[in-house]
Amino acid sequence: MPQGKGTYGSQVGRPPKKENADDMAFNALPKDDGGALYTESTYNTLLTPEEKGSYDRKSSRLLNKMYKDDMEKGLFDDKITFDNYRSLISETFVSERVQMPRDDDPEYYEEIGSMLNNIYEGDFQQMIASADQWSPSQDKAFEKEAVEGNIKPAPLREY
Repeated sequence: MPQGKGTYGSQVGRPPKKENADDMAFNALPKDDGGALYTESTYNTLLTPEEKGSYDRKSSRLLNKMYKDDMEKGLFDDKITFDNYRSLISETFVSERVQMPRDDDPEYYEEIGSMLNNIYEGDFQQMIASADQWSPSQDKAFEKEAVEGNIKPAPLREY
């Protein structure tokens, strides 16, 4: 090839052109495989702070109930605290419980499933994060305000 003609790069004594950072980031994105796209949850997009607080409380109470039931059944060591339990249970474990309940499973599994699907868009980690927003000390204050009529729990919205 004659000198001066050719492609940009090593043939004319220069290094090849580097891909810019934006192109590299775009090319690294997963390609659309026709599957489900990410959907933001009702919890993040439509609820007021008061409604979020109500669901935080409800999530915490339901998960605490599941923890106590599992402890009574002897499914784990007594040394596991509620906080450990929340970090150890998996989305698959909870999904199987709420989507394929057995005849002897508690009724609140259905309530967990309904919240998981309708409020958190099936994102169990978001349900855990919501439950983490609530603490037992808040529960006492919430109960007092609810008795006084200052707080009303948010209704469960189904879409």
